[in-house]
Amino acid sequence: MSGFRRAFLDFHSTTEEQIAEGDKVVTRWTIRGTHQGEFRGIATTGKQITVRGIGIFRFSEEGKVVESRLLSEAVLSDAVEVFFCHTPLSP
Repeated sequence: MSGFRRAFLDFHSTTEEQIAEGDKVVTRWTIRGTHQGEFRGIATTGKQITVRGIGIFRFSEEGKVVESRLLSEAVLSDAVEVFFCHTPLSP
C-alpha cells in the first residue's frame, strides 16, 4: 500500500458497504486519486484513477485477520484494467 500512496498522494478511500457474519467480514470499497508518481513501472500521467474492490476477511477469536481475499478493478482515464490480488494469510 505504501507504493500506492507514494504514486497517488491525494488518494481517498470510501467504505461503500460492510457486512459481518460469524468470523467473516466483507467490505466493498472505492479509492480515488491522481496518478502523481511512478507506480508499478508506469510513469506519472496526472490522470484520475478510481479503484473499486471487495475484500473478504476471516478473523481469529483474538480479532486478527487470518485469511483474506481481494478483488479489485482499476479505471484509469478511458482504459480499464482488472487485476486480482489474492492474499491468503496463514494463522
